[in-house]
Amino acid sequence: MLHDFPVSANRFEVAKKLSLHPFVVQKSLVFSSKFTVSELKSMHLQLMKIDHAIKTGAADFRVMFDLFLARVVFPD
Repeated sequence: MLHDFPVSANRFEVAKKLSLHPFVVQKSLVFSSKFTVSELKSMHLQLMKIDHAIKTGAADFRVMFDLFLARVVFPD
């Protein structure tokens, strides 16, 4: 898992181990270091709920995504 690697990890080695592009690894390492594993899991669950609501027609994509981003950027 990407969160197991330190931000200073060599992105090429991590990319090879995870079968990802080095650019993706570099950006993801910086981003994931700002959140705990618990917070990342919570965000993932929120995105899954948003995805389901959009696909079932219960919510509008733009509104739900904007609300999600607002919660991430301004948590309290």
